[in-house]
Amino acid sequence: MRMKLKSRRIKHTVKAVRRDIRRGRSALQRAAAVKPDFVENVRKYVLGTIPSEQYFITVDGRSLRSIYELVDALASMSDESFFHHVTEERNDFSTWITESLQEPALGDAVRKCSTRVETQIALLKFLTARIR
Repeated sequence: MRMKLKSRRIKHTVKAVRRDIRRGRSALQRAAAVKPDFVENVRKYVLGTIPSEQYFITVDGRSLRSIYELVDALASMSDESFFHHVTEERNDFSTWITESLQEPALGDAVRKCSTRVETQIALLKFLTARIR
């Protein structure tokens, strides 16, 4: 059963995805044909390409290797865990982003955040700007 799609743009996108599936192309391959740096940005910011010794280990034991994983972890992280990593003197997330992920501009933006939601918003803004 197919849903009725109202938007022409959505209809066009759905048709293109179905066509790509029939041809054996993945969405990443399709996007890479349009924007060459798209795949590299997905690898770096969503999948995580840093070595395991640079993963961020949270106080509750989760290991994070990408910005996307950090956003996801922040959604379910307790305030107690968050404030273990973020104090007035230090921001562990900012330090990790600057040093391990080598994104100093994002690290500065995260350093200015004082709550989980503010941190998530800063990270998501960065992700949406890089992955389009």
